[in-house]
Amino acid sequence: MKHYPGLVLSDDASDIVFGELVRLHRPDESFATLDEYEGCGPGVASPQYLRQLLPVTRDDGTVSEAWTYVYNLPGGKAEADRVGGGFWSGRLRSSMLAMPTYER
Repeated sequence: MKHYPGLVLSDDASDIVFGELVRLHRPDESFATLDEYEGCGPGVASPQYLRQLLPVTRDDGTVSEAWTYVYNLPGGKAEADRVGGGFWSGRLRSSMLAMPTYER
C-alpha cells in the first residue's frame, strides 16, 4: 500500500476515513468493472480488497450504508501507513463523507 490507499478496519471510534459517495446508475455492471479493477472479482483466489457494505455518515450527519473496498492482504495493519486526518488526497471537498471503521 505504498502508492495507493487501502482501508484497514479498526475498533477505534476516532479512526475516520473520508471519501466520496456516488450513486451508480447500473450497479451490476459498475460493480463488475470496479471489482475487477480492485482485484476482488469472481475467480480471484486471494483478493487484495473485499467489497463490504459499511455505515457512512454524510456531511449533514445522516447515516446510511455504502459499498466500500476494504484492504484484505495479510498483515494489513502492520504494513499500513496511517493517513493523517483521514484524507489520502490531502484536500477537503464538499462532497466528502466520514466513515467510521470497524474491526472484523
